[in-house]
Amino acid sequence: MLQATVLGTGATAASTLYAQSNSPTHSFLAQPRSLDPSSKPSKRYDGTSYGDERLTWSGHEVTWTRGVELIRRFSYSYLGQEVSCAAFAWFHTPEEAWVASNPGGGEARPTAKSRPAEGTFGPFHTSADARWMARTKRPHRPPVGLQRGVVVVLQHQMVVHLATGEKHFRFLSFPVDSIWPLSTGGVLLQRRVERIRHAPRLSLDGDTSLDSLSLKLEANKDRDADSPRLFSVTDMWDDPLKVGEADLDGQRLVSQPSYLKASVTVLLVTPEPYPFVVVWDAGENKVVVFRYTTVVTEGEDDTVHRCASTTARLRPHELMRQANARRGRSSGAGRRSSAATDLFERPRRRSRLSEESFQLHDGPGAFSTRLSVGGGPESNLRRVSNVASMMREDINPLADRDRVLDIVAEDLFDTTMVHGIDGEKQIKSRHSDIVLVRIWGWRPPTRKLEPRTIRVFLSENRSSASVSLNVLIPTARGQNGLFTFHIEQARPDHYVFSEVRMVECLAAAPVLATRAHVYDTLTVDLEGAAWVLTPFGGRLPVAIPQVPADLDVANQFASRLGLAVGPRRLVDLVEASGPNVTAVYNDGERVRISTKITLPEGLCRRAMEALSYALTPEVYGELFEAYLGRALGVRSPLEQWRILADVILSKCGIGAAVPAPVTTDPTLLRLVRRLGRTTPAVAASQSVGPAACTPVILLALHLVAQDCRLASTTEPDLLLIAPVLTQLAAAVERHDWVDYWARLMPSSVEGTTFSSPSTMIDTSLLDLFPEPPDVISYLLRATVVKTRPFPTPQSVFTRSSHLGPVQPCRQTEWITEIYARLSPGAGSSIGSTSQQRGLAVIHYMLENGLDERWFADVPFGIAMPAAELFRVVQQHLPVDASPAVYSFIGRTDLTMLSSTKRFSILELPMGAEGDDEKKTIGDMMKSVHQPGAKHAHFSALPHVRFGSDKRKEEVERIMQTTQTRTVSIDDPKGMSEQDIQTSYQNYVNMLAQRTFAVTVGQGMWQFASRSAPMGDTWHIPPFDLSVKVLPANQVLHPQTTDGVEWPHFHHAVAAALSISPESKGIDASWVLYNRPSTINAEHGGFLLGLGLTGHLRKFGSKETFAYLHLRHEKTTVGTLLGMAASFAGSQDPMVTSQISLHSNALLPPGAMELNGSPLVQSTALLSIGLVYAGTKHLHMADTTLREISRVEMPGVDSFTENREAYSFSASMGFALVMLGRGGKTPSAVENGMLQELMRCIYGNAPDVKGNAASRKGPHIDPTETSPGATLALGLMYLRTGRKDVADMLEIPQNELALESVRPDQLLIRTYARALIMWDDIRGTVDWVNAQLPSFIHHNDHKPTYGLHDLNTELAYLNIVAGACLAIGVRFAGRPPETAHAVLMNFFSVLGKAAADQSMKYEARIRRNAARQALNTVTLALAALMSGTGELNVMRRLRVSHGQEGSGVTYGSHMAMHMALGLLFLGKGYYSLGNSNIAIAALSIAFFPRFLSGVNDNRAYPQLFRHLWALAVEPRCLICRDVDTRETITLPIKIKLKGRREPQGHISPTPVAPFSSLDTIYVDSVRYWPVRYDLSNPRYRDHLVRTRTIWVKRRAAFLDYADDPKGYRSLLVRTGVTSSYDMHHDLLSAASPLYPEPEALSELFTAHSNDVAVHAVGRWFTGPSALETFIRNVMFECVALDKSALFSVYVGIHLALSRDDGLRLARAAQVAFLARFYRPTVFDREYANHTPGERRHPILRQTFLHALKRRLTVPRPDEAWAYFESGEWPSSQAETLALYLAGHYVPPVRMLQALRELVGRSCGAERDILEFKARAVADKYAALVVSQYDEGEGAIDVPQWKLDSVQDVVGMYTT
Repeated sequence: MLQATVLGTGATAASTLYAQSNSPTHSFLAQPRSLDPSSKPSKRYDGTSYGDERLTWSGHEVTWTRGVELIRRFSYSYLGQEVSCAAFAWFHTPEEAWVASNPGGGEARPTAKSRPAEGTFGPFHTSADARWMARTKRPHRPPVGLQRGVVVVLQHQMVVHLATGEKHFRFLSFPVDSIWPLSTGGVLLQRRVERIRHAPRLSLDGDTSLDSLSLKLEANKDRDADSPRLFSVTDMWDDPLKVGEADLDGQRLVSQPSYLKASVTVLLVTPEPYPFVVVWDAGENKVVVFRYTTVVTEGEDDTVHRCASTTARLRPHELMRQANARRGRSSGAGRRSSAATDLFERPRRRSRLSEESFQLHDGPGAFSTRLSVGGGPESNLRRVSNVASMMREDINPLADRDRVLDIVAEDLFDTTMVHGIDGEKQIKSRHSDIVLVRIWGWRPPTRKLEPRTIRVFLSENRSSASVSLNVLIPTARGQNGLFTFHIEQARPDHYVFSEVRMVECLAAAPVLATRAHVYDTLTVDLEGAAWVLTPFGGRLPVAIPQVPADLDVANQFASRLGLAVGPRRLVDLVEASGPNVTAVYNDGERVRISTKITLPEGLCRRAMEALSYALTPEVYGELFEAYLGRALGVRSPLEQWRILADVILSKCGIGAAVPAPVTTDPTLLRLVRRLGRTTPAVAASQSVGPAACTPVILLALHLVAQDCRLASTTEPDLLLIAPVLTQLAAAVERHDWVDYWARLMPSSVEGTTFSSPSTMIDTSLLDLFPEPPDVISYLLRATVVKTRPFPTPQSVFTRSSHLGPVQPCRQTEWITEIYARLSPGAGSSIGSTSQQRGLAVIHYMLENGLDERWFADVPFGIAMPAAELFRVVQQHLPVDASPAVYSFIGRTDLTMLSSTKRFSILELPMGAEGDDEKKTIGDMMKSVHQPGAKHAHFSALPHVRFGSDKRKEEVERIMQTTQTRTVSIDDPKGMSEQDIQTSYQNYVNMLAQRTFAVTVGQGMWQFASRSAPMGDTWHIPPFDLSVKVLPANQVLHPQTTDGVEWPHFHHAVAAALSISPESKGIDASWVLYNRPSTINAEHGGFLLGLGLTGHLRKFGSKETFAYLHLRHEKTTVGTLLGMAASFAGSQDPMVTSQISLHSNALLPPGAMELNGSPLVQSTALLSIGLVYAGTKHLHMADTTLREISRVEMPGVDSFTENREAYSFSASMGFALVMLGRGGKTPSAVENGMLQELMRCIYGNAPDVKGNAASRKGPHIDPTETSPGATLALGLMYLRTGRKDVADMLEIPQNELALESVRPDQLLIRTYARALIMWDDIRGTVDWVNAQLPSFIHHNDHKPTYGLHDLNTELAYLNIVAGACLAIGVRFAGRPPETAHAVLMNFFSVLGKAAADQSMKYEARIRRNAARQALNTVTLALAALMSGTGELNVMRRLRVSHGQEGSGVTYGSHMAMHMALGLLFLGKGYYSLGNSNIAIAALSIAFFPRFLSGVNDNRAYPQLFRHLWALAVEPRCLICRDVDTRETITLPIKIKLKGRREPQGHISPTPVAPFSSLDTIYVDSVRYWPVRYDLSNPRYRDHLVRTRTIWVKRRAAFLDYADDPKGYRSLLVRTGVTSSYDMHHDLLSAASPLYPEPEALSELFTAHSNDVAVHAVGRWFTGPSALETFIRNVMFECVALDKSALFSVYVGIHLALSRDDGLRLARAAQVAFLARFYRPTVFDREYANHTPGERRHPILRQTFLHALKRRLTVPRPDEAWAYFESGEWPSSQAETLALYLAGHYVPPVRMLQALRELVGRSCGAERDILEFKARAVADKYAALVVSQYDEGEGAIDVPQWKLDSVQDVVGMYTT
């Protein structure tokens, strides 16, 4: 008898909560979405089990429970609606959801717009895709597919609660009485049918409520007999759609759907894969089964459908406009026109209902609406209608109220204003894609059934094409009848129903009882007993434990009162969920029980599953019931197998008598109870010999036993199953099968006897195999040739299993599939190389969830072929494999490369700043008292860029601005003390000017080098301008007369730029937290710095307005330019509007003129250019172009003196908009732009066509407009190669023409011409000379003053400076040697020219020009070498740092320190890019206007100097150890595109732009090889994102920092070669010389990061043979970097050392390896990846040979008896088996044939008998191994050893 388990009381936690509620309580149990046991968890569904979860509702609340656990409660009292029903359901997840950041925003995707031109931005810029306060992706979205939710249906709404926390509301226009989840996603709603009643009489005085109207509408709809009964909601964003019945032709609708009548009630909607909807049709008195499917509607009026759907998608205010338009067009009293069609295809609103409430007013006679949309809990939907204006004149408002109400209702239907009232027109025009097809109907014998009395459920779901439908209905005699129907799918759209049986019972329910995935039927008979109906026609009794008497409080109380307490009886089964069901007794008590009595995982279960395929239903049913009746309740697996073995042998007629099955006849059972017996007496049946099913059972169990051989954890099961197999084989007299198992498991033959059966047993099934199928031989053959699948119960036996699609030999299927892929004959789809086959194996294992733990459980012999291929894959890496593949083969370095995780480089270990310096305790104590100690920043960059040299320290000293400087000044002789103090003070003032100028370069030096603290303010250290003068030992402070706001502004920009762009947590709240109490210039600079690194993208309009409304100049310009830089190229309208408010030019016509400062308006013009960079936005281009020549700006003070800066800003704004967008051929628009630019460049400009033209428009001063306009022209035609445009920028070709051009404009013209002819720039002296006019003699560029006039010399200086600037920008970050030499030469030339000390007038002009040219060349040289830290350039800049004297201004110091910052950009980890925006940013930041004072902005706005940040690219390549994640020094090779040979580098190293890289190699013996192919998007994106090459160190080596020369490697320190001592077998006592165990432990610790290796070295230090073996093996595994093989070695050693009866099975593994490692197999098919490659096996061959020697035994004395009669001896059976296996003795059939042959031979024939015997044995062995061949291949079988042949033949002869 089966024993159920009591889980607890049947009352749930929710029912207990609602016990005192007066309202009725209902519940819904979670149902599985799929009942298909063979279906794998799909990508759409995670396969999670939701057993015993239920929703219980009462009143306004829904409670979600799991057993007795309360999960969640939902309350809807705020809506004022009670819960109608609730259910769990699945809904489709959109691919990506877009939501608005601000409340009330829509969720449509951003509209498409023109993007910046290709090449405008580099790979590191993301600003073009940024949106300010706009649509962003919702975080933590679930994967694409189906997600589970709770659906609650209220009176007028449906609420969907998703697991992500989202809540979706949908309004319903009809009441719902039940809801059913659909397995394909969505729910099926059943409309409630109410009795027709008159609508309430509503007063027309005042407003009519929408609830009352809804009642009227519902009453009207109920009057319609054709109103739909079923609706579907498959998309949580959509409205309920009608579901109807139709005819289908395949997937095409044949007829229009007809909707189910109100007399139809849904009884069951089946889970996947059964597409059934079971209903009760009261009109026809039938149970009807429909098939539901999704179809594409055809034949429908698309126009009507489109119009209806369009109307349904309108916004409320659009619907109101339609309603008003209809009324306006109405002609005649009471006549209304139809709804107008929306001309625009507006997108459907797919957002959660907003909490924003609004009210629309449409005039006195209109239909006014108050609408509170959606998610707000307090939103009660009400419409207030003034119906007076809508009445017809002949209607009496008091007498015809119902008619008026009908008009109002019809108008509501027509307007379709909100989701709450869809309208009949919409319902009639839209129906669901789900259609019902009637497939079967059944009229029960009982008439006039109520739907609530019918129960329907599925059982016997053995496959997707077969299932049983159970219908429990009341019968005529007042009892229940369970009718079972079998459903078989004959065709995809055709099902066959057949009645199976009818059982009278009280109750029935589906439970997972005896089978894991197949539902049984649990019934309660008329006596109150529980039974499980078996699929074989029988039934099994189920005992339900009674509640203990001391706990039965109700019965105790009744007995005390003297009440009669009758016997309690089971009367009902409810709330079935999986194996659990609630048992209801006649006294009302409920008990939750579990009927889970399925077999546990193990040998018994697999044997029963295999037998389910082999035996007929009747035989298997008897065996199944007999076994369950005896084994259930037995917990020991060994005892369970003994019971099963006894049942099997008894069934086969072997051993004890087979007991008759216990009767299940209820009449006989009642008679037995009257007689006082427990079971009916049956006569014992006698054994009559083996049954006919014995061979089938033998083969099925044999295949299970073969499966046991394929896992180390199941190998011990051979000891249990082998004796049963030998008994079965002996019973059918199959000596060959007995002999097979005796050789494999010698202990299994003990007690085996052969008996002659009385009847012949059909063993033809066994005769299909020459020898019993051996999986080891099969797999060995599969390593050579393609084979057919190894037999399994599913393939051998044709019948299906009654347990469902079970897989008893799953291990066999997995491993045979693996060998099918690793075989050389795998096929062209996999590939022939070792790498391709190894990848195929890995992919198969990953697809089936076979991880490293599963592979470790595979026996060592079978696992080695796959392990060898894994080694090939590990050494020859695929470039496009998944991270799972790389992780599987142990290449975690490539796992990091291919990982989809978007981690930041800041997540890697960096340490605090200065961690690379070793500090003493005194230094640490001093640092505590430093002012900025508590504001310590953490570095965002590693500390290995420049190694151990002192470049960084020197740059830090030059760039510091926060410490007192110490200088030594010699006292001049003959000066008074006052004069000395004055000279000291002047020097200190000069140092203060230099310190102020450091700030821009300081931002370059510290760029992105720190991470921002999350919980603290960002500390900006103040200036320290004090100077300590030696030897006077005085501390002096500068005397500054000008304001120092701009130095503080630049200082704050530098501090903000030091924050890495990848720092997390920098949002609006963090910025506001850092805002000072009084706004100042420093905070304005901080905002600009944050914007330049993209951190202001998280700013909102509120935060921006908080800064802009202050009208603080520095804060305003910092905010505007910072926002523009963060959204460069995005064309964001919000940013555009913010910028436009600060420029007169950008305001709309007629707007009030602004009085903003010229600096603010100049910044706004350049900012708008940044926002529209590279877009060729004509309006913005025209606006900025017209502003270049602006002469005056009314109402703006100081505009005249800042006009040049304004003109330059407008020019750059225009240049950015048109950046690189100048056409290859002229156009009318561009001609107009060119004409305007020429006017700005030349003043009285010629026509574009070359014709002279008079001056147009107002007077233009080209001295103010020409520099910016010239540069704008160059940037507009950047990289275009338009020589005709470049020639417009004339370089005077004679001295007379030179008189009309300012010399400094020649610098800009030369540079602009080079920008246009970008591809012609060469870093050579010849190219520089080509830019000089022919009349200027360069004289090898040596300073030869006096040979030319001043104009010629000035022209020479500026043209050369412009050419050098072009070279520096052209080759920025990737310096060719020639360009470096040229710029270094001109730096020296100009340096000497600027050092001239002559005080003549012309000399001073010449010196100033040379100084400006030197500043330009200095920046060009630094840009060329940006990020490299090149020593020669650093030496010259260090000298320039101390420059002073005539001509050295604030601008000169700024240029020099900017150059030093560029040289060490981002502390050497960053460089400059060559994208269009980078070129433009550098052109603006390096513009040759080097100001004389700290507050000078008249010609050039100072804040533009920081735009270099837009040109920065992180191009320093870093190598990291994947195990420690630390930065390492490593030699790498980089191959550029177009070059043949790679270049050697030492990482970290700056590299060329990633677009020019072809391949990066890591080729070092210390690390696993890595090859980055930059043509692969995965590699390129990884480098762009992290700039990191992940490497994995080989265990035998140390890194280059710890072992630069390689002298400390494991192999060198132990004195062995890299190939190790491969001759030692690891087992013999003569071990090679190794270090002492203690020294070996230290080596393990130093060379491996694996704690298991450390533990081995620490614990196994003894002298025993086992410990020595373990140390030797571990040393080999570490030295050859194959640590995974350690467990294999130790496992082999221990397995063969144990005497557990499995020695022969493990010896077969050793023999398998010996055959696999033959040269004809391994060397040819598994050792090489490419032809000619030679690779040693990962398993030491000498070790394998030593194992074979240990397993070789001499012939035992008992062997003669075996050879004579084939009987196995009682003693020495294992030795005999080892002898037979080691000498390859053929099976017993061949020995018997040989014996007969010897008996017939005589004389000379016996001399050659030995050779014949070997030949025949070989041929037979070849026949056996080739029986599974599918392809052709050589057959090489082991030969029967000659000495054994001679012994056997000699014995037979004598």
